[in-house]
Amino acid sequence: MKKLELSKFGVQEMDAKEMINQNGGMELPKWIKGLGWGYLVTEAVEHWADIKRGFAEGYNAQL
Repeated sequence: MKKLELSKFGVQEMDAKEMINQNGGMELPKWIKGLGWGYLVTEAVEHWADIKRGFAEGYNAQL
């Protein structure tokens, strides 16, 4: 089996920082992340009875 050599195609391997930029690695500010996590926790606390009931129904359905 032949080995693929990038130099033949005029390209080189990207470093980690370039890969993040290529993958759309937009870094959100911490306060936006905090708002997102705060919202998720608030919703989970407010709807805990429904969440617990749903997990119980799902677990019991497997037995």
